[in-house]
Amino acid sequence: MDDQGRVVGASLVAGDTSETERSMLAQAEHSKRSRFRDMVNELPYYIILLTPDHRIVFANRAFVEKFGEPGDKRCYEHLFGFSQPCEDCRSFDALKTNRPVAWEWVGPNGRVYDVYDFPFIDEDGTAMVMESGIDITEKRLADDALRKAGEYNRSLIEASLDPMLTIGPDGKITDANSATVKVTGVRLEDLIGTDFSDYFTEPEKARAGYETVFREGLVRDYELEIRSTDGHITPVLYNASVYRDHSGNIIGVFAAARDITARRRFESELKERREKELERLLELEKFQRLTVGRELKMVELKKEIAELKKRIEELEGGRQEDDL
Repeated sequence: MDDQGRVVGASLVAGDTSETERSMLAQAEHSKRSRFRDMVNELPYYIILLTPDHRIVFANRAFVEKFGEPGDKRCYEHLFGFSQPCEDCRSFDALKTNRPVAWEWVGPNGRVYDVYDFPFIDEDGTAMVMESGIDITEKRLADDALRKAGEYNRSLIEASLDPMLTIGPDGKITDANSATVKVTGVRLEDLIGTDFSDYFTEPEKARAGYETVFREGLVRDYELEIRSTDGHITPVLYNASVYRDHSGNIIGVFAAARDITARRRFESELKERREKELERLLELEKFQRLTVGRELKMVELKKEIAELKKRIEELEGGRQEDDL
């Protein structure tokens, strides 16, 4: 200002703030990385960054807790003590294909992991692999136990000579054993998804049977006749009950049929034998009646002969008196 208070000029003071800005940016980046690291360390599955020469340049807490600090060692050295890469390793396929890779890995602790590898470009342009691994050992053990149980149950079903199958709520066949294939003459792959009632001489009765099972929980000794593709008829007695999921919901019907052909044949033969025996009995009763009738006639005849003899004797006695 001049003496009279008028603006006559300006003063400019300049300071170099580039270092301050760089410092602030660095602090922001460090804070961001720190927050990212904290978040990654909270994850229950491991995450690592691998360089093309197999060095682990980052490992989260889950990895360190399971396998220890990698230090400056390569992954195969740190994990297995090998001097060269593992033969079954697929981690670096992500760099070769530039696409994510999913595979299973058995760690040095004997645990099984679902592993996912992704191409990753670092800030300096270095191509790396970001890998995450989820421990699925318990799930695998449960799956194996379930598979073995299924195989065992399947072997029991297949060992049965009786037709056995499962039916869904819509009445469609969901599974069947080889005995069912044999009695129907239809391949298993063609049986699956078809209506249960289509294979019987009385489809409506068959449908009513499985509907009863879904409604009441079971049926016992339900008589049906299976019609094979070659026209052969097999009489069976079906026993069926519902089966449920882990929540108790009904998901289908398990049905087993007992072939009663031999029983039917025996009943037919027994009926025929009874009819013959009854016919013979009737003949014997008829013969007995005739015999008794003859005996009565013989008695009467003998009585009549005796009376005739008596009369003859009386007549002869009278004649002698006349001669005298």
